[in-house]
Amino acid sequence: MLVPWAPTGLVPPQLNPLDKPEEQLPPEQGTLPAHKRACWAVLATVLAAMLLAALFTYPLVFLAGSTPSRQDRVQQAPGDACTDPCRITLVESIPEGLTYSSAVPSHPSTFQTWLELIGGAQSSLDIASFYWTLTNADSHTREPSAQQGEQILAELTQLPQRGVAVRVAVSTPKAKQPLDDLEALERSGAAVRKVDMPRLTKGVLHTKFWVVDGTHIYLGSANMDWRSLTQVKELGAAVYNCSCLARDLGKVFEAYWALGVPNATIPEPWPDSYSTIYNAETPLQLQLNGTPASVYLSVSGGPGRA
Repeated sequence: MLVPWAPTGLVPPQLNPLDKPEEQLPPEQGTLPAHKRACWAVLATVLAAMLLAALFTYPLVFLAGSTPSRQDRVQQAPGDACTDPCRITLVESIPEGLTYSSAVPSHPSTFQTWLELIGGAQSSLDIASFYWTLTNADSHTREPSAQQGEQILAELTQLPQRGVAVRVAVSTPKAKQPLDDLEALERSGAAVRKVDMPRLTKGVLHTKFWVVDGTHIYLGSANMDWRSLTQVKELGAAVYNCSCLARDLGKVFEAYWALGVPNATIPEPWPDSYSTIYNAETPLQLQLNGTPASVYLSVSGGPGRA
């Protein structure tokens, strides 16, 4: 028995005349006179024609008048298997003067990791950040331990001369926050955009991550602050040779970058280019240090972004 397909709610069950044809006959009539059988034949022909029309019309109406949502299209998009030889390592900052027993595991420092990422950058470095105070001048101090932050800033300003495109998305600084680091980056050729999260979301851009050459990433708790390198406990992770994960994190940066133009507004809906097929239900499948892993990235973004 043929039943016309249509999206739920478009065809009420009572309007489906061929669902149970035997129920169309009065229960006391086992057979019908010839003229009535002819009438039923005509009616059946009309209903069959209506059925065929329904079979062709409803899909066309559905396709023309109700396109799938952006999220539906993204979820249906096939995800490429990640075959990158991804390597992950924990990264930490331990305050100077704080020591642990030799039995406690240790990890690469945030400072050393940032230096390695800068030194290895070949084409691009994107940094999402809350604020910048990498020097003694920024904090009005004379601390020797600020040297690590000052070295990071100096190395970053050298990247454009090496042909590396540097972009920085930073939460719009408050009135009393120093701008010297950001201005030094701009003078060196880096592009800086201040994302006005207070206006857009009543919040701040509190994310801290790096994307290098679309292949390596750092993400963690450390701010672009010399104290995050030598005075405060910080924890993060660096992932190397993992373009599939870097590409997904890059979409987050591109969203911040788009919101950093003057008078930006949060799009509704967000363009497909900012969306991802990876989430808690469908994480990215990849190898981390040779071990199968399921990974997805999440941010606390503004309304409208999937």
